[in-house]
Amino acid sequence: MSATEPTVASPAEQTRLALRRQRAVLLSIRLTAAVAILYAVAAFVSPWYRLTVSFTHSLPAHLWLVAVGRVPVRGDYVAFRIPANRFYPSDHGGFLKIARGVAGDQVARRGREFFVNGESIGVAKTLSLNGLPLEPGPVGVIPPGEWFVWTPDVDSFDSRYADIGWIRQDQVVGVARPVR
Repeated sequence: MSATEPTVASPAEQTRLALRRQRAVLLSIRLTAAVAILYAVAAFVSPWYRLTVSFTHSLPAHLWLVAVGRVPVRGDYVAFRIPANRFYPSDHGGFLKIARGVAGDQVARRGREFFVNGESIGVAKTLSLNGLPLEPGPVGVIPPGEWFVWTPDVDSFDSRYADIGWIRQDQVVGVARPVR
């Protein structure tokens, strides 16, 4: 056998490697399930944590653990109750978005393009997915106790729109982290 020919594992070695891979996959599944169960138990028995599910494609995960009462800082995922608007009833469970602008930040708009502290963060659409007109959200300096919330998805319904606007402290549920 020359040095350039690949070596082939014996049938016994192949079986051993396959079993090792199978055990690793099962261990990974068990660990993931254990972590999910721990998060779920913490969320249901603790007033400080909540487990929530997001079905949107604009976020990196579907299962989230919310630290209730935590005040978001720039870059945090924020769980909040949305104001009643024509798209969602007032009893809607809430939204998850990124705190893109915080108190003291400057929000500006040129046409329908939004900027936070001079950085372009996206364009507000003129029509919703179901064809209703959309009004652009507020601009100016974000006051204390309010946030500009956002995701980079083109269809994100966020602070770029008047129906959402800036989120006030009394709307914030807490800071969310993805459960992986």
